[in-house]
Amino acid sequence: MKQFLLILIVIVTFAACVNNENSTIDGVSRTTNNNTSNPTSSSDYNINYIYGNVSWIMYDDAQALIENRIDGIEMPAERERLIFIGTVTDITFQIYDKTASYDTGEVHKELYTIYDIDIKKAYKGDITDKVQIEIMGGISGKYVEEQVEQLKKYNIHDVKQISTIELMIGDTHLFAVSKIDDTPAFISHPSQSIFDIKKPYAKPAGISAQDVISYFGEDKWKEFLEIWG
Repeated sequence: MKQFLLILIVIVTFAACVNNENSTIDGVSRTTNNNTSNPTSSSDYNINYIYGNVSWIMYDDAQALIENRIDGIEMPAERERLIFIGTVTDITFQIYDKTASYDTGEVHKELYTIYDIDIKKAYKGDITDKVQIEIMGGISGKYVEEQVEQLKKYNIHDVKQISTIELMIGDTHLFAVSKIDDTPAFISHPSQSIFDIKKPYAKPAGISAQDVISYFGEDKWKEFLEIWG
């Protein structure tokens, strides 16, 4: 059997380095495994979910996360930070063209999962009542027919995963994501972008939901405890 060494470099419009995760934290699976494949099939169409090394951004504290600063340097102004509590209402899939090499201009088609989120409480950003969040990859073992429908259009069988984030319809979380123009929002780091509000004191990556919400004032934290505590 041939062996393949996959090095997946994910550029989420910026570069950063952080240790890869390999754990399930606070009810949200945020596993990044190296060079593994979980085959899924629908009728005669096979999907191989391939996990690679991912370099995530990691913020030092809640203030840096909220102000979108890395080592004291503010990220580009066009990248808007959105912070809110929201509930997943729909899950769809889309194929996007993504640049694989800026040197050659090579472009790959990649599957993305799109989450529709209804806003329950907004803390920062130009937010109305809904936000879409995109995450590169699919969902292994769920929504298979919907994924195959997209993949078949381009005869894609290998789906590159940046993280296995198990968000299901009806889940409510605190989100800290980024957005550029009218495109869907995206995560910077799974454990610093999606917080389980049922465990607001947990710090899976050095920052808790309490840290984030309290930044906006103790009155906001008291309000949170009255509603979700």
